[in-house]
Amino acid sequence: MHQQYHCSQALFGAYAEELGLDLKTAFKISTCFGGGMRQGGTCGCITAGLLVLGLAMGFYDAQDKEREIYGNKKTAEFIRMFEERMQGEVFCRDILGEDISKPEGMAAIRKEGLILKKCPRALNVAIDILDELLEEYCGDMAKSSIDLQDIPENDEMESVLKSIGKLRRFRRNANHLVYSATKNVGFIQFDIRKFKIVNDLYGEKFGDEILDFIADKLGEICRADQFFVNLRSDVFMVVTEYDKEEELEEFIRKLDAVICSYKDVKLQMSYGVYTVEDK
Repeated sequence: MHQQYHCSQALFGAYAEELGLDLKTAFKISTCFGGGMRQGGTCGCITAGLLVLGLAMGFYDAQDKEREIYGNKKTAEFIRMFEERMQGEVFCRDILGEDISKPEGMAAIRKEGLILKKCPRALNVAIDILDELLEEYCGDMAKSSIDLQDIPENDEMESVLKSIGKLRRFRRNANHLVYSATKNVGFIQFDIRKFKIVNDLYGEKFGDEILDFIADKLGEICRADQFFVNLRSDVFMVVTEYDKEEELEEFIRKLDAVICSYKDVKLQMSYGVYTVEDK
């Protein structure tokens, strides 16, 4: 795919699933953060990063002074960490080495492909910082308000915290693989056809058993350098390196052979593959 997005769209889009937003809505929301960037001003990764923090941590009630203070602290911490890791480069003109607001600067940026060369660094830095702050936030929330060991296994809060942690680890591993891989990188996404019918016929508990079964099988099949996650409901994703596309097809055949049935219930999967062409 060759669709280009500015950095605030890309960063906010990376967290859309976790924030309960579809990509189209996320891109619409984050588009407004490109204003400063288009003038060569503050990098869109900063403004989009602060939006992610605000939505993820719930900084929306001006009357909640304790949370407002916590939010202001995390906002300042994100900006400080971004500035430190970018060696002071927080403006687009500094990151790109050209002034995006001037015609001659924009011409140089396009001619030299500077966005693809320079922007991934800022995105990676912002994602790493967000992951650290959100992971810390989940830990603080759990320690301050609940003890996970005292929660029943089916408690919704525990499920949410674990799900967020898994998504974050997958994103971090996938992001590292995309930019460090010496081979091609492919994303395999699949879901269970008519999973709602399975839930209706056999019950949601049985449906959850199927999802756990698939996750266990993925854990057995995937190598250490292949990463997987349950994105939502019955939707799973695997990211892997490969030399030839036949390797992806073989992986899918191998996976399908071991997850095509559970307790005599036949399961049919729908698979889709996205290959990374530009790194």
